[in-house]
Amino acid sequence: LAGLGGGPSAGDVVEIQSKMLDSDHLDAAGHPEIRLELSSVEEPQPGLLDVVAQMTIRDISTPVRFSARLERLDSRKIRVTGGFSVRQSEFGIRPESVAGVVRVADEVDIRFVLQVEPERRAG
Repeated sequence: LAGLGGGPSAGDVVEIQSKMLDSDHLDAAGHPEIRLELSSVEEPQPGLLDVVAQMTIRDISTPVRFSARLERLDSRKIRVTGGFSVRQSEFGIRPESVAGVVRVADEVDIRFVLQVEPERRAG
């Protein structure tokens, strides 16, 4: 919110979403997938994961490293939460600027919550 009050209006949200997906930014029509492929996962202490992965946006890949928290919810379910930062420019995206006054930072934070439950097999 950057100290500007309640955040963007509903109309601004629609405009921002449209710009994010256009060909100058994520190019969702030409590159409909964003992938995070894990290379290694270590658990140096219970419940803490060290992850090395490849992040792919617009068919451009870059390595990322991050920590994540592992929670065992019950005997079958787990939740993994974490986050990391990437630079838009690493993926060929130029950060948005409005009239040279308002600039979006090159570095963006990616946060995730992943809940996993194995499928029940018939039989």
